[in-house]
Amino acid sequence: MRKKHQIDNTSMYVIMNKNGEVFAGLLSGYPQWSSDWSNAKPLYRENTSFICNSNPNQYELINENEF
Repeated sequence: MRKKHQIDNTSMYVIMNKNGEVFAGLLSGYPQWSSDWSNAKPLYRENTSFICNSNPNQYELINENEF
């Protein structure tokens, strides 16, 4: 029997772009960024790949506990 891949959904992350703005959600399928950190949308690490994989040198993940 195969083991199912365990996903750690306990840690949430905030995505910050190279301009110091945080990911604030999607609008018409495009990421929206905000300089107001209170608008940040924490995501599970697995859910950050759609943004971070597009250009990994432009984004940084910050653990929500450090935020």
